[in-house]
Amino acid sequence: MHAVEAGEMGIEVQDIDLSQPLNDTQQDELKKKFRNLEMATQDALHPVVIKHPLSGRPALYVNPDFTLRFEGMSEFESRPLLEELYEHSVQAEFVCRFKWRQGSIAFWDNRATMHSAANDYHGQARLMHRITLRGVTLEPASPKGIADVMAS
Repeated sequence: MHAVEAGEMGIEVQDIDLSQPLNDTQQDELKKKFRNLEMATQDALHPVVIKHPLSGRPALYVNPDFTLRFEGMSEFESRPLLEELYEHSVQAEFVCRFKWRQGSIAFWDNRATMHSAANDYHGQARLMHRITLRGVTLEPASPKGIADVMAS
């Protein structure tokens, strides 16, 4: 780390050794805060095309920030198909841009939207509050639903 500027008061930091195991008290405190702590280091496995739990419509459910590979394939083997799916997803007719202004409120459904925040506010203050609603387990779309998504 190199502090090119740190202000007149400086910047105070701490180095924390994260390789040390948690003691029993620390583990109990974390378990109170997080219901699924044991899952935090496990890979999530989900269908590539889901059946939306409310509309029943098929929806592509991959994201370049989180999807690493297909089950049974390496990241290298998965990359070409994932890239094709990402290119399909960002076609102009599927994209909605939203310009935040003070007081703006936006809602989107993560089950049918690939949210991608633009980091275009360099040097400007930004404070956002976000909530996430509890969802349900996502089910795979039917083979016909998958074909419909791929044909669009």
